[in-house]
Amino acid sequence: MAYCSFGVYILVLHHLKKIVVIALNILILIGCQSKSKRELIIDKKSIVKDNRTETKIFGDSLKVISEYRGDTIIQERINLKETSDNNFDSSYTTISVLSTRATSRLECSDKITLTIDGIVFKFCYRHIFKKIDNTIKKAKEEDEPQKVDRLIETKNKFLNYKRNDNEDLSLIKEFFLFELLREIDFSAYDNQTKATVQKVRIVKYDTNFAGGRTYYLITKTNDTIARFDRTEYIR
Repeated sequence: MAYCSFGVYILVLHHLKKIVVIALNILILIGCQSKSKRELIIDKKSIVKDNRTETKIFGDSLKVISEYRGDTIIQERINLKETSDNNFDSSYTTISVLSTRATSRLECSDKITLTIDGIVFKFCYRHIFKKIDNTIKKAKEEDEPQKVDRLIETKNKFLNYKRNDNEDLSLIKEFFLFELLREIDFSAYDNQTKATVQKVRIVKYDTNFAGGRTYYLITKTNDTIARFDRTEYIR
C-alpha cells in the first residue's frame, strides 16, 4: 500500500510538472488575458503577404521555424533538448491568422462609450443590438439555449446602461467588446498618447494547448499604441 501511494505521488508530480510547463508556454505566447500592454511600438511593416520560411535558433534550447503563407503564419517551436532535462517535450506549433479592420466615422447620434486602459471605444447602440439579435437568432437555430440566455443577459445590460448609466459593464469591456471590434463599426481614441486609432490588427492563434486573439491598435502613422491579449480557450 505504501508503494502504491508513493507511485501515485510520483505520478502527480509528473503531471504537475507538465501543467507548469504548459502554463509557462501560455504566458510566453499570449501574456495575461485580463491585462493590456501599453507601449509605443513603431512598426512600418504591413501584414506579410509573401510566402517564405525562416528559421531562428535561440541558444541551445529552442529553434523556431516560421512559415508565412499570405496572412497565415505557421510557427513550429522545437525544444532542442527534447526530454533530456525535464522528461517533458515542450515543443509545440502555433498557427496564426492575421487580419485588419479600419475604424469608422460613426453615423449615429445614439452612441455608447466604453473605456478600457485609457482607450476610449465608441459604438452605435443600434449596431450592437442588431449584432446581438442576429447572434441570438443563430443560437436558437443551432439549439444553444445557454448561449441564448447569455446573449439576452448581455443585451439587457446594454439596455440598462443606456437608460441610467448605472449598469456594471466590466465583463463586457473585458470580453464582449473585442467581439464587437471584429464585427461592427467602431471608433477609438487613446487618452494616454492623444492619438486616434486608425485600425486594429487582429492575430487569431491556435496551439495544441490554447487559442485566442491578440488585438493591436494602430495609429495613422502605423504606430502600435496598445495591445490586448484574450485567451478564448484552453485545451
